[in-house]
Amino acid sequence: ATPCDTVDETLKNHSRKRSQSMPGLILRITCSIAIIICLGHRAARAADHEQWLTYPGGDGPGKGKRIVLIAADQEYRSEQSMPMMAKILSQHHGFDCTVLFGVNEKGEVDPTMPVYPEKGKPLKEHHIPGLEHLASADLVIFFARLLTLPMSERELIVKYADSGKPIISLRTGNHAFLAPLPYRINGRPIRWGEDV
Repeated sequence: ATPCDTVDETLKNHSRKRSQSMPGLILRITCSIAIIICLGHRAARAADHEQWLTYPGGDGPGKGKRIVLIAADQEYRSEQSMPMMAKILSQHHGFDCTVLFGVNEKGEVDPTMPVYPEKGKPLKEHHIPGLEHLASADLVIFFARLLTLPMSERELIVKYADSGKPIISLRTGNHAFLAPLPYRINGRPIRWGEDV
């Protein structure tokens, strides 16, 4: 047999297989469309808000426990790493995880937002939508750097710190906030990096 004969035979066999499997092909296409629709619907249900991510937990040692992860730095790409960490904690360890992001004045995740004001201009406030999730958190993981938050958001962080629940602060933990938190114990100001 020549190479041409082999190619002809292969094409004939393939053609026969295709004609025999047409009902199977239609079934595969129909199932694929159904799966895509279901996954799209599931994704729409899972996203409870556009400005934060939620990863529901499953079975594991963290089942029933909630972790809030805060991604708000301008240097180390926490907006990429914290969702990955949340996914691992939820899928492999069972924790319910919510990832909050620092956003700019347009409500967009912006890792380039300046931390220091331009000369002669006022300090720009950062914003972390969803900090009310701290009230139900069993653990908070901060990855923040030199933030200046509105007072209402700083108060939510102080309230969590006062709860006595655990805090993990990554990389820039000793200078997570540029503007001081309104945090006092027995009248003494408590500094985030030095005292918490």
